[in-house]
Amino acid sequence: MVMSPDFEGAGMFPELGLYDCHACHRSMKTVQWRALPRHGGAGPGVPFLSDGSFVMILALARTLDLSVAEKIEAALTLLHIAGGANVADLRAAASQLDSEFASLQRQLSEASVQRRERRILQQILESGAAAQFIDYASAEQAFMAVQMLVFELSDAELAVEIGELADSLQNDERYRPAQFSRLLAKLKNHHE
Repeated sequence: MVMSPDFEGAGMFPELGLYDCHACHRSMKTVQWRALPRHGGAGPGVPFLSDGSFVMILALARTLDLSVAEKIEAALTLLHIAGGANVADLRAAASQLDSEFASLQRQLSEASVQRRERRILQQILESGAAAQFIDYASAEQAFMAVQMLVFELSDAELAVEIGELADSLQNDERYRPAQFSRLLAKLKNHHE
């Protein structure tokens, strides 16, 4: 979308439809702000692109190639910084991130992922236990990835545990990052 010629229309910049309000605010009804490391140290009032799916790509990259994962993480931080600057910087940062994704994609195959499902799940659980999913969008993505991996692994014990994780995401206005982190830590402990 960012690379589309339509992105640089006569409208305002930044186009707030591409941004994640929950990246900074727990509830849309109260004013709260939190810094997220991947946002590059920008302060309150700077909008951040919605990146929930990107944090799951990071988990996958960390299990396949740590050097590529580090490049993706750096490019994602630059994307967030550019997201508050101007269209040209945002497009350049998006192009860099796309290049890093292409590098990861060249390594992806059924064989490269097969039998690594437990490692991918472990990476997501470790990131969650370390409070990396403090915004609602990334928490949703983490839940969906955990749910899919537990299903793929046919792990009945973990399947019972993910119900509580799903319940913690029932209402974006009541999402509590610390609770979500504790639940992922609990799953991580059962998974080890």
